[in-house]
Amino acid sequence: MRVSFVYRDEDWRTAIDDIEKFSRYVLKSTFKIAGVKPVAGSEVSVLLTNDAEIMKLNKKWRGKDKATDVLSFPTDDEMLPGDIVISLCTLLHDAKLQGKSFRTHYARLLVHGALHLLGFDHMDKYDADEMEFFEAKILKEVGL
Repeated sequence: MRVSFVYRDEDWRTAIDDIEKFSRYVLKSTFKIAGVKPVAGSEVSVLLTNDAEIMKLNKKWRGKDKATDVLSFPTDDEMLPGDIVISLCTLLHDAKLQGKSFRTHYARLLVHGALHLLGFDHMDKYDADEMEFFEAKILKEVGL
């Protein structure tokens, strides 16, 4: 599986050392632990942006006129499982509020977004518990 990156906020390039290598490792672990073998040549896109842009996407696609930390856009195409969008501004704010390191919180959002691409959700208690179980298991696997 390939992972492509789009930087809409240049501050992302220095936010985490080796962000692309780290992200690929986290995504590969997510798919493995979730029991999904990516199709050879498939690609996940990661858009690293800011609150202004994620707010526009959240309003357009979810009808919510506010910034959020992560959005996922799954597809029905096994070659393109989907896109993950993460806002640097909200990530920084929430990591500080929750007492987490930037790297740990980024990994959690990446895992969360990837699980949505794989069909996981948190609309009810059972699904939320299942998703949280996998998030914790994956983060432990990647050493966080």
